[in-house]
Amino acid sequence: MDKSILRVITIIFSFVIWQVSCFNNADRTNPLDPKSDNFEDLGSVSGQTLTFYNPFKALADVVLRMTPGTFITKTNANGVF
Repeated sequence: MDKSILRVITIIFSFVIWQVSCFNNADRTNPLDPKSDNFEDLGSVSGQTLTFYNPFKALADVVLRMTPGTFITKTNANGVF
């Protein structure tokens, strides 16, 4: 077979694979997916915000957003959320 024909076949095959894999809707059956009909609020996230370098000091009033969704909180005086 000619190399140019093999290139065309490879390009067409790659395009078809890309079309099939990239344009399907995501499965929304995961109960931890906030956009799922089966979503269950089962957990929580907690932690502390600190400065990057020593001495590690707490950062107060830091706004934390978790996406997707509308999960927003603010750290306290000790950097805890």
